[in-house]
Amino acid sequence: MNLGSVGHRADICARGFYNSSMAHYTFRIRQGAHSSDVPIDLLDDDAAWDEAAAACSDMIRDTIARLGDSPEWRLEVEDGSGTIRHLFRLTAETFDP
Repeated sequence: MNLGSVGHRADICARGFYNSSMAHYTFRIRQGAHSSDVPIDLLDDDAAWDEAAAACSDMIRDTIARLGDSPEWRLEVEDGSGTIRHLFRLTAETFDP
């Protein structure tokens, strides 16, 4: 799954450009039985919100295409202690007439 700018920033941190003043976050993406974690270091909760919102915007077209198989998609942003700081959720429902 491509996370757009999230993957880019995670790659930068992995290459040794880590700044110790940054906070550690985990972006956990869930849809049905699928779950993937992306660790990322950002300045603060506001930066984590902005990065997660940008990632959601980048992924929404592909996500909507798969909602028929699993009607809820989530991106949870956890801080270094495992506390969920932000939650982005997309659901799809069909109602019978």
